[in-house]
Amino acid sequence: EQDFIAAPREPEPELDDGECRVTSLSTLFSNKRQRSTCKTVRAVNGQAEGYPPEGVNVQLRCYVPGTRDLAKAGDRGECRIPRTKPCDPERPELCRDGTTCKRRSHFVHEVLYSRYFCLE
Repeated sequence: EQDFIAAPREPEPELDDGECRVTSLSTLFSNKRQRSTCKTVRAVNGQAEGYPPEGVNVQLRCYVPGTRDLAKAGDRGECRIPRTKPCDPERPELCRDGTTCKRRSHFVHEVLYSRYFCLE
């Protein structure tokens, strides 16, 4: 009878702030589903003139650094807000490459209402 001893596993290198690792990426039609170490971030869902902003949590996705391409399973990347999702105008650097945090405003019952999105 033999005892098998597993070789010690190398610890994963620590991720820097904003970095991520993708555990899975799948595609169904044109929709991509990604699992990664990215967290959520607080963004501005909307703001009526004269009122504090309404917050919302937005799931960050893991992108190949400096690109608009999603990182693949096993790859490292950077956590960013996807295109067309709510963002925080005070943190525009969180929008994925090729987009910026832009305001879209309209009137609701004669009150100016603004929303912010990562847009091209």
